[in-house]
Amino acid sequence: VRPPYLPTMFIEPMYPFSIGIIYNLFGRNYLVVRLLQILIFGITVILVYFLAEMAFGNKVAIYSAIATALCPPLANYPSYLLVETVFTCLLCLTILILTKATKSGRISLFFVSGVLLGITTLCKAVTILFFLVVLIGLFLLRRNLNYSFKKMALYFVIFMLAFVMTIFPWIYRNYRLFNHFNISLRGDLALWMRANKLDDTWEDTKHALVYNFSEYLGKALYPQATKNPEDFILDDSRKAYKRQNELLNQGYSIVQANKIIRKEALEKIKGRPLKYLVQTFLELEKMTAFIYIPTLN
Repeated sequence: VRPPYLPTMFIEPMYPFSIGIIYNLFGRNYLVVRLLQILIFGITVILVYFLAEMAFGNKVAIYSAIATALCPPLANYPSYLLVETVFTCLLCLTILILTKATKSGRISLFFVSGVLLGITTLCKAVTILFFLVVLIGLFLLRRNLNYSFKKMALYFVIFMLAFVMTIFPWIYRNYRLFNHFNISLRGDLALWMRANKLDDTWEDTKHALVYNFSEYLGKALYPQATKNPEDFILDDSRKAYKRQNELLNQGYSIVQANKIIRKEALEKIKGRPLKYLVQTFLELEKMTAFIYIPTLN
């Protein structure tokens, strides 16, 4: 990132904040970040062990920890400056503390788990609705745990209070700066990229299937599709950012631009919903790269 340093809602704050602390302490040293993320991945393996032990016993816990340690995508992520390693660890820690809170009935643990869920959400906003899972879980388990409805409600209120207190300052900051109650705007660009694929021809889709599986195979079978395989893979995101910049240059704010982007995407999807669903399989095929490429490496 280079100046000018402008406020943004594009990404959640926790991971950049953590990286900033590391850079202040050690300079812009990517090796230090990667080593710390390897350590965090190791902690995640331990957390998985304790979670599985609480639910299924020691034997399953050992198998679970080994499976986590040997999972290629999880083991591969610490080498990248991406949020997933930290997020996964925080999510496991949140669930572990929440499980202990549910079993023990300790109010302090419900408060701590709420704070942890808030930090996890500020790391990756996909957990913003996780409190609904907690509410349903408490309701279903209250009889087994001998909880009265009043006690269950108290635990959930404490949990929610801690959660809201943690995420509120960032949401309020976004409202003050962008007049928008949200944690990030990342999802709109992703939706636009998916909707933009609806303009692809069958040949484009065929090329994408091969290139998403292997850039080398794509270059061998369809060399005419692109001069640089990396350009082919990144083409969708570049188009999305280009559209966003066009709107910003027209004078729209970042929030207004993303609203327009979301509206454009939804209109395309409504026009061709069946093709959108069919193309979902292409996205699933793309996601398998996170498994087989680290395995081959």
